[in-house]
Amino acid sequence: MVVHLPPSNRSVRANSILTRWQQEVLRALVLQGPSHPYGLSQHLRGLGYSTSQTVLKRLVEAGYACELGPRKGRRGGPPQRIYNATKAGVWIFCCTMLENVEEARELARRHGDIFPLSLGKWGHYKETGSEDLAVQAWKNVNPFFEVPIKAGKVTIYDPAFYSDPDTLFYLEADRHLRQLGRDKWDKWNDALGGDPQLARFRDKIYRKIREAYESAGPELILEKAVG
Repeated sequence: MVVHLPPSNRSVRANSILTRWQQEVLRALVLQGPSHPYGLSQHLRGLGYSTSQTVLKRLVEAGYACELGPRKGRRGGPPQRIYNATKAGVWIFCCTMLENVEEARELARRHGDIFPLSLGKWGHYKETGSEDLAVQAWKNVNPFFEVPIKAGKVTIYDPAFYSDPDTLFYLEADRHLRQLGRDKWDKWNDALGGDPQLARFRDKIYRKIREAYESAGPELILEKAVG
């Protein structure tokens, strides 16, 4: 029996979890940095100040934004509450709202330290001509990935494995790019192999999956391409 890498749940689009203004405000925080309700209402056409406050409150409640604290108001005005995207907010954006390579580059510049082995390696993707593949992979990551991860007839219970966003990104990149064809999958793996840290990380993922199959019983055979 040949068993592939863990199957993905269906990808999720932002429209199914966020309102239009929640998406626009989160996009502004993720790609342009911290802001306050008044600043957002001035930057986003059609967004009123009161709506801006409400949207930020909802994003905070969802865990996608956080309040950094008040900043002195301009021209003697009242202090403004400053908000920024959280790690969860960046994750949701990557998985459900990322549109193109230009946005991905800005994400990497601002948030590469949050996901060091995915966004943090964007410079390597650029050097190896694999940016488009990485963007496609992000678009196919389900931010609400089923845990623990199931691979065929085995389940991986290690929280350190299935709770790591970088790991989930590479699992989905592998799965999705296999579906697009051997040439793109080979190009992706060549790119990973060109960075020693990424190569070790990929091998660690494969090794974990292989161990799960081996512990499940000799009748389960892991696909040769893994490892």
